Amino acid sequence: MKSVFTVDDKGQGMQEIRAFLLERGYSFTETDPELCAELRFTRFAIDRASIQVFWLTHDQRIIYVNDAACRSLGYTREELTRMSVSDIDPWYHELNDPELSEIWNRFRETGYGTFETNHRTRGGRVYPVEINANHVVFNGREYNCAFATDITERNKAQEALRESEKKFRLLIETSPNAIIVIRGERIVYANHAATLVSGFTGEQLMSMEFWNFVHDDFRDAARERVLARLQGEPVSTSFEYRLVGGRGEDKWVVAASVPMDYEGTPAILVTFADITDVKRAEEERKNLEAQLHQVQKMEAIGQFAGGVAHDFNNILTAIMGFAEVMAMRMEQGNPFEHHVRQILSAAERAADLTRGLLAFSRKQVLHVRPIEVCDVVNGIRKMLRRLIPEDIDFRVKAASTGMTVMADKVQIEQVLMNLVTNARDAMPSGGVLTLESGYGVIDEGFVKRNGFGMPGRYARLVVQDTGYGMDKETQGKIFEPFFTTKAVGKGTGLGLSVTYGIVKQHNGFITVESSPGGRETILLVEDDEVVRELNRSILEDAGYTVYEASDGREAFETFRERGACVDILVTDVIMPNMDGKSLYGEIVKVRPVMKVLFMSGYSTDTLDAKCALEDGYDFLPKPVMPSELLKRLREILDRP
Repeated sequence: MKSVFTVDDKGQGMQEIRAFLLERGYSFTETDPELCAELRFTRFAIDRASIQVFWLTHDQRIIYVNDAACRSLGYTREELTRMSVSDIDPWYHELNDPELSEIWNRFRETGYGTFETNHRTRGGRVYPVEINANHVVFNGREYNCAFATDITERNKAQEALRESEKKFRLLIETSPNAIIVIRGERIVYANHAATLVSGFTGEQLMSMEFWNFVHDDFRDAARERVLARLQGEPVSTSFEYRLVGGRGEDKWVVAASVPMDYEGTPAILVTFADITDVKRAEEERKNLEAQLHQVQKMEAIGQFAGGVAHDFNNILTAIMGFAEVMAMRMEQGNPFEHHVRQILSAAERAADLTRGLLAFSRKQVLHVRPIEVCDVVNGIRKMLRRLIPEDIDFRVKAASTGMTVMADKVQIEQVLMNLVTNARDAMPSGGVLTLESGYGVIDEGFVKRNGFGMPGRYARLVVQDTGYGMDKETQGKIFEPFFTTKAVGKGTGLGLSVTYGIVKQHNGFITVESSPGGRETILLVEDDEVVRELNRSILEDAGYTVYEASDGREAFETFRERGACVDILVTDVIMPNMDGKSLYGEIVKVRPVMKVLFMSGYSTDTLDAKCALEDGYDFLPKPVMPSELLKRLREILDRP
């Protein structure tokens, strides 16, 4: 006997709903008006739902659809319940029976599934849908109840978002400002400008902590700011600091940071702009101002010294003249004769001082003629050697070719004597003193750096020592008359001022470079004891401080203890325990800008097979001449 439900609602879909309700404990007859009303309400709600509803059998036949599905597809309910899924889904149309069975079995195992596909309307329009399907079983039969949502607008929004992300990423990647993202204490993103400013590749940046490439002077402050920002604490919006670049050059940057969410976790975005040129220009401006001030000061002192010397010479002329007259008129044995001679001696010393002041003020008379600079150097070297104690290694490197200049030979000898004497006094415990002559070139860089000079080719004299050095303040005063760092009574303070005056009067230029405790430090690693001892001796004789190690592991421990003062690593390549390349790799993790010179007695083929060195590393094949070792070291250490 048919119920009211099945009489009024003949569609197969509602029969299935009836069976579904029966399975869940409903019992009713055609005279049960309340249940009939409930069923009608259920169908009413499903039919008018905004989401598309489909009931499917195992063979993908459609046995029920709601109104939303009919409106979206453009078919009537009767048409759709005579169709299968492949009639409305192009993707299903391409599947064979085994593939369809596999999909059905997957739903059977999981009980539900969500995926995206396309639906095709009666008019042929294809639009994307998201399917949420539930596998249900009742009365011993299996069905899929599928809910389909038109996701056309959502896809458009997602595509628009993807396009926006592409444009945003393009803006970030092409930004002239460096941008990095820090999460935890590590860099998780770096744009192209960040690699250019830092000198590291993107992969290198994202394998390190942010402050690893910040200069030691700013590292603690940078770390504190990053951690404070990550913890939400207020910090200043921007600050300046120095980077230690991957290519060994320091950069000044101004940085700003903001908190952000990165992939669901707190992070900060840091932007920094390279202001190295601005800093350099500012430093050059300060240097030029200081140089101008120094030149003006020296000119003023020179004018004053010249005037004093002129007036004092007149006074000395009278003193020496009258003293000489008294001496000539005194009878032999006069008790005052000794006193007069003392007056004359003191006056002579005073005259020497005035001559020094005149030399500084460039008012003394020069006897200029063509001279060979190399001949002057070679001619005075024996006399200079007598002035230097045995614990100082005195080396003279005179150019082999002649250099003829217009100069006063006696005054040039005086310059050399003053400079060598001053260098000697700076090494009370011994050291190396070098006098070198050769050609030199003054270029625009020299003029810009020093604030004086005329571009051209010059004869060049260099006096170099390994003494205790001078700080910047002292260097600014050394050419002033009567300035000295020596104890009272140990010097007049005129030696370098006289030198300055002589050089200036010859239309030359003089510069000084020095630093307190100026010795550079080398970490020497060599497994051959004889070679290590030889190289240590060569380096120490040249004025370097040397730490030595017999293998890579020992060297790394030495570096960990004393690395703060090591300027360069000089290492053999093939060694026990740790080879030279691996040692350098461990050191640059701690200090990325460490300079290195590799040496080896193995052939290139053997090195390539055992421990290949990439292009760009400084390398010396053994045997190495001492002069070549020292020359190469100097080149590397002087490199910016």
